[in-house]
Amino acid sequence: MSSSSKKIITKEVGKGTGLGLAIAHQIVVDKHGGSLEVQSELGQGSEFYIRLPICVYSSS
Repeated sequence: MSSSSKKIITKEVGKGTGLGLAIAHQIVVDKHGGSLEVQSELGQGSEFYIRLPICVYSSS
């Protein structure tokens, strides 16, 4: 993992419902056409990458 990563923990291990990524996928991928990626290292943690498309509108 990169040294600039920050740990974000919202619940204790084993206490969540497991719906967070499903909801994130629905919003980012299905509704906005973006992507979700994850890089994980056993015993180290996971990094999630969220990419959203940028739309540029012309004034003409």
